[in-house]
Formats: sequence, structure tokens, C-alpha cells
Amino acid sequence: MRNRRDAEAKPAPTVCHLCAQIAGEPAADLIHRLLCPAVYKRAVCLETADFAIIPSIGPLVPGHVLVTPKRHVRSFASLPVWHAGAGEALAAGLAKELGAMYDQPVHMFEHGSARSGNAIACSVEHAHLHVVPTAAQVWPLIQSAGAWRELRADPLSTIVADQEYLLYEHPNGKRFVLLTNENPIASQFMRQAFAWALGTPQLWDWRLYPRSEEILSTLLLVSEIDIGCALIPTQLGVSA
Repeated sequence: MRNRRDAEAKPAPTVCHLCAQIAGEPAADLIHRLLCPAVYKRAVCLETADFAIIPSIGPLVPGHVLVTPKRHVRSFASLPVWHAGAGEALAAGLAKELGAMYDQPVHMFEHGSARSGNAIACSVEHAHLHVVPTAAQVWPLIQSAGAWRELRADPLSTIVADQEYLLYEHPNGKRFVLLTNENPIASQFMRQAFAWALGTPQLWDWRLYPRSEEILSTLLLVSEIDIGCALIPTQLGVSA
């Protein structure tokens, strides 16, 4: 059942809440609003100079986190190749650690917005790669969505250019990309697929089911991971 704090998870349309969360701005930090700590705590699990690892609101499973650039861009494909590569390497190291921590295979996905235009692919106009530790079989549910192309050695940006896309990485390491400009995909398509595969189809909508307790447990556990990559202090105890 929704409560008052759950209802408050709905974001304002003109504010980038990921930027706010990364920067530590309490007024627009949705996780702070959900958890309501007496002292403001910046909800970032881990970070490098260029990327932050943060809990997903409405986590589909324990350990569901986002790898997001600190720079405000619309997709990983919008980043310079070296920058995107650093983020992918960070995500790969994180996936290995999450797999061991939760004893689960780890999936990754992104719904990237086109480089320009008014359409926002996944309700948040800030690039974020989902990292989801679960044994759920998702590929059979998304395989028929369109003409997926296996992403091998080519950079993501070479394949998608300036277009909107879905990216999915199977726990076996194979990566697939689907261009969605000509075949529009629902904003929360991937979350819906995971929710169905997990047997909890109602939990796909993070606005209705933000799952505050799971956010907190993920924040605390993932913050303990040591993945190297020149991590810098997250300042989890910074006060407002």
C-alpha cells in the first residue's frame, strides 16, 4: 500500500534529480525525501571523479543500483568514447562484486535518450546504467521487442550515433543494442520485463513502489564494496 512518503517520490518535471543526488542538494534529492533522515545524508554508494554509483529508486531486487556520469548527459552513448569506456569498466567491476555479494548473476541495461530532441526515453534526462543482480530470465521477454544487434568491439556511440536506444548486457557478458527511433519502446519497458521475470509485475513502477527499505539496505551494503578505480570519499554524512 502506498504511504505519504511513497507518493512524494514523484519528481518535478524540470529538475534533474540525479544531478541533485550526486551533488548533495537536499531539496531535490528524491532518496533523501523517501528516507527522511534527521540529518541530510548524500545517497551515493561509491564514486570516482567522473561517475557515481547510487541506489535505484524502486529497486527491482536487493543490490539494484545505477552507474551514472556526474556530467549531465542524456545517455552513455553521448559521452566521449574514453569516458564511456571508463564507466563501462566501473560497471563491470561493480557487477563482479555485486554478483559475489548477492550470490546472483548480474544484468545491466540502459534506455538511452537521443542526443537531442524533446523526448526523454526513460523519464529521467540523465544517463544511468542499471545494474541488477538476479537469476531471473529476462532475455526471453525482451528478445522479440525488435532487431537487437550484438555489440562486440565497436563503441556504443558508433552503433547508435545520435539515436534513442536500449542496451542490455546478459550475465554471460554478451551485450545487445536495439535502436528505438523507428520502433518506439515504452519508457519503463526494461523495468516491466524484469518485474514480470521476477514474478512481481506490479513493482515495475518506481513512482508507485519506491521501496524505501530496500533502498536503504542497498545503500548500506553496496557502500561497503571496494572496487578500486581510484574511488574518492562519498561523504555519506554531510549535513544540509
